[in-house]
Amino acid sequence: MQNKYIYIKQIIMDTYKFDGGEVALIENNILLIEFDTTQLITIENILNLKKLRITLLGNQPFYTITDSRSGHLKLSDEAKVFIADENNSSDMRFGDAILVDSLAKKIEVELYILFNKPKVKTKSFTELNKAICWINTIKLKQINTKTTAINNFNTTN
Repeated sequence: MQNKYIYIKQIIMDTYKFDGGEVALIENNILLIEFDTTQLITIENILNLKKLRITLLGNQPFYTITDSRSGHLKLSDEAKVFIADENNSSDMRFGDAILVDSLAKKIEVELYILFNKPKVKTKSFTELNKAICWINTIKLKQINTKTTAINNFNTTN
């Protein structure tokens, strides 16, 4: 993972291996996930990733960037069902960016988004820095929304 991300080394805080891939903590609450594309990713791998996320971030809101540029991700049927359920029930995840390296993968991701309509904002990118900028835009909108709500509350009381 580190060779591909030398140009953002200053913002990667730590890298952790889990059974199924690697996770890098970017900034305070962005997880860069790279699954091992040579193996079938099972529900156990996904649960290990979830445990690692909880260890790293606790219950704070988070964003993910999944790097699928190194190959096609092979998910077991059970893992697909679990991920779909997680997408519809995650209160702590506020955005998913997916890194792709080809037009075909980008179309595949965009079709997934179109047909499955994930609860969490999801978008594909070809460059890591664009994915990070998109996530930071989401964060800024959330801060502005909270600030507006606080200001409205203070003016009415």
